[in-house]
Amino acid sequence: MTHHGDPTRPDRGDTASARTPFRRRAFLMIWDGLRPDMITEEYTPHLHRLAASGVRFADSHAVFPSVTRCNSATIATGALPPAHGIPANTFYAPEVEPDRPLNAGDATQLERFRPVRDGKVLLRETMGERIARAGGRTAVVSTGSPGSALLQHPEAGACGDLLMNPAVWRGITRAQIEAKLGPMPSGSLPNTAQNAWFTRIITDYLLADVALELLTFWHTDPDRTQHDRGIGHPDTLRSLRDADDNLGAVRAAMGRMGTLSDTNVIVTSDHGFSTITGQIDLETELVRAGLKQSSTSTDVIVSGNSINIPGGDGGRLARIVTFLQGLEAVGPLFTGAGGGEPLPGTHALAAIGADGALAPDILFSLNWGDEANAHGWKGTCWSLPVDKVATHGAISSWEMRNSLVAAGPDFKSGVVSDVPAGNADIAPTLLHLLGLPLPNDLDGRVLHEALTGGPPPETVAVERNLLHAEVGAFMQWVQISRAGGGQYLDFGRVERGT
Repeated sequence: MTHHGDPTRPDRGDTASARTPFRRRAFLMIWDGLRPDMITEEYTPHLHRLAASGVRFADSHAVFPSVTRCNSATIATGALPPAHGIPANTFYAPEVEPDRPLNAGDATQLERFRPVRDGKVLLRETMGERIARAGGRTAVVSTGSPGSALLQHPEAGACGDLLMNPAVWRGITRAQIEAKLGPMPSGSLPNTAQNAWFTRIITDYLLADVALELLTFWHTDPDRTQHDRGIGHPDTLRSLRDADDNLGAVRAAMGRMGTLSDTNVIVTSDHGFSTITGQIDLETELVRAGLKQSSTSTDVIVSGNSINIPGGDGGRLARIVTFLQGLEAVGPLFTGAGGGEPLPGTHALAAIGADGALAPDILFSLNWGDEANAHGWKGTCWSLPVDKVATHGAISSWEMRNSLVAAGPDFKSGVVSDVPAGNADIAPTLLHLLGLPLPNDLDGRVLHEALTGGPPPETVAVERNLLHAEVGAFMQWVQISRAGGGQYLDFGRVERGT
């Protein structure tokens, strides 16, 4: 890896030789939990103008489950969860922890993968690693969870890069930043002060003193506020405006520094959002049905959207699937880990790009609907027990559909693209625009239809397939789109007859 000098030095010259072989700079901003229908002139004027000046992707996708940590790793690597090795927010990884799930929001738990992954957290390289090998530099600034921040660039320290998060610091210390900017504010709802302070890391330090090829800014709102206050709540709308103001501040600073004209900008979100209308304690239900010994037993491990049976009891697996198919709260189910045949009425994990070494015995979505909440925002879902009013993770179109906007010298102007795109496409596109060769282990694609000189979006062939599975009175459908060599999971639904 390429190692760099003192990151606090203000004399890092942006010479032509220092930037070779990079054609451009890139700025990636992730607005955690931003639904595409929130990008309006009223709520997000800076982002709305950026979309009008560049490309707005009207059919962009998260990966399933529509939760943060697996999508963070996909954004950073261009790989789907089976390839990068982070299948969900919480998941069962018996080679690291045989008795309970791991929490990928905890950076210290993610670090436990290094002994079993040849010293790495992820099974695929991030953009930061590839840029460092070519002699460039990356900084990750994040107010999100420690785990989502680390997954953007787990090797930041080894690469001589920077990672800055309230709980995780690599390449620079919190004390060094506080010496420049004053004390870091505590988190809040909305997280206005802390988000603004981390924005100042970018505007007052990084853009002025550090030559970067890639700058990533993970903005915890609207997600953090939206979970607790709800979609459309005044505090949530304030959190949207905060994110928008901070985007405007970064771009204004780039303008002052003279770097805006050669910087390609992508603004995305990790997932969408829905209002919670019902909750189910799945562990309790399994115990009550005699399918799990107790809430703390390890014969069946429930973790987020997944269920594992460590003993490999195929009969119990089939009985659990049949039981789940009878629960109103449960949506589509996926089985057939390791390339096996899916159980009746379910789809194969491989069909939705969710197989792999850490694939669960059962991957499921909770059920969802299209009703509006008290503030008039559509999209509802069931959830597991949680002290929140809104959430994500389901296979609903409200949660699988994410936001994606791109603008800059290499993007078309004033274009709305209906071609399917998604989080897996961000890394290939940015690596291509930075002038780096694309490895053959990426699952995403370069979004050529959005680039100057690329084909018009309306000429790109799009294929949409509806997969159907049923058993008895239970039926489920999953829609998958394909375009430009990429595959995208649109949504899934269930129907229960009488």
